[in-house]
Amino acid sequence: MDPIDQERAKQAAGSEREVTRLWRAWRTIHEMCFDRVRTHSLKVVQASILTQSDQGYELSEEELHISLDEFREKFSDANGAPEY
Repeated sequence: MDPIDQERAKQAAGSEREVTRLWRAWRTIHEMCFDRVRTHSLKVVQASILTQSDQGYELSEEELHISLDEFREKFSDANGAPEY
């Protein structure tokens, strides 16, 4: 493998780690918000959106249960790097 290919592989591995780290943070934050909403009077509204108006949180089932692959598709560029 030439040096350019080695650098690309290194960048791809770094991007994969970064996307995985961001997905874990996303999932943790959304679970914490959901738990906070659930401990207060949880209201279920249309389109299976969970909301608590006095807390200001609105979470869809899709956001709460997003897989790593779905997260990667939604928040990564064509090279696999996170899009901020």
